[in-house]
Amino acid sequence: QLDQVIQNPTALLLSNTSTLSIDAIASALPPSRRQYCAGMHFFSPAHVMKLVEIVVSSSTSKETTSLIQLITAKRLRKVGVVVGNCEGFVGNRMLFPYT
Repeated sequence: QLDQVIQNPTALLLSNTSTLSIDAIASALPPSRRQYCAGMHFFSPAHVMKLVEIVVSSSTSKETTSLIQLITAKRLRKVGVVVGNCEGFVGNRMLFPYT
């Protein structure tokens, strides 16, 4: 269905939620679009906080990661940190109690 809504085959699909797996989102996409799927997790309040987690899936291409880093730094003027996909991403995992 994504192909019917978004005509550009190289459009980025970015999620801001830390409760959904970026790998799961990417796996629901056609194989040709998976390399363009990633996450951008903004910390709250987003208009104040400078840090952004750039969450890559096992399918995210290096070119997509580099483009998101560039957009984060130049257009958004924030500090992007590339992290792997994990439950809660890195920032929220630091808030989980140690078990």
